[in-house]
Amino acid sequence: MKKTVLIIIGIWFFITAFFVLANECVFLFGKEVLLKTTPFDPRDILRGDYINLKFEISEIKDKNHNLRGRYIKAPVYVILETDENNIAHASDITLIKPKNVLFIKGRQSYRYGENVEIKYGIESYFIKQKTGGKLEKELSKGALSRVKIDIFGNAKLVEIIK
Repeated sequence: MKKTVLIIIGIWFFITAFFVLANECVFLFGKEVLLKTTPFDPRDILRGDYINLKFEISEIKDKNHNLRGRYIKAPVYVILETDENNIAHASDITLIKPKNVLFIKGRQSYRYGENVEIKYGIESYFIKQKTGGKLEKELSKGALSRVKIDIFGNAKLVEIIK
């Protein structure tokens, strides 16, 4: 009985450690890029102060019609190219995971014509209470977000640079 309980506790420990480490691997081993960012919506009564972020790569033209006929929430891959300042820009969008290039994984949020909005799961940035409005004004002219992207395209927001 005692041995069974220890085995169950050990299994739960390893499962929890696996999920924590898998999440932190993006921070440890991910490639760091900068994304042009604009904030909007500074406050939520239930969640406190935070800023919703929209990135330059949040809205992309599907020039090659790669996503035509695809359902909303479909996983997509945005191929990124960085400039001399390490700022990433979208160069293409595809449904197939790219190889040997920098890319970020997202989900199609909605589509209108050739324009596709993509959500990457890094759009919320939580801040100190009662600072949302002030920070939104400071960032309203645009900012950069430091983002880490792993080899699978998963992204984590590190910080916002004013």
